Amino acid sequence: MLKNRERSAYVLLPTILILSALSMGYILQSRALTQRLQATKAIIRQEEVDTLQIRAATAYHQNGQKEGANKKASASYEVQPEKDRIQITVKGDVFERPLLHP
Repeated sequence: MLKNRERSAYVLLPTILILSALSMGYILQSRALTQRLQATKAIIRQEEVDTLQIRAATAYHQNGQKEGANKKASASYEVQPEKDRIQITVKGDVFERPLLHP
């Protein structure tokens, strides 16, 4: 009977170690994925702001339009020609960009 208990311990310890290693791998992979998703979101946000800056500058120079919105991206802009700036609001965050000239 003692031999059977010793054998169980030999099986239990490696199983616990393997499960611990797999859990650690999962946690590290989850953190890496979270960081990658945050970086991708930041790039997409930057792209939205850049696109809106170009559209705002084009609309201002072609039509004299000082305000506009992009409902799809929940964004709006306001051109401030006296400061030579564009104020862009995307989902509640405000960005200041220079007014591009042709």
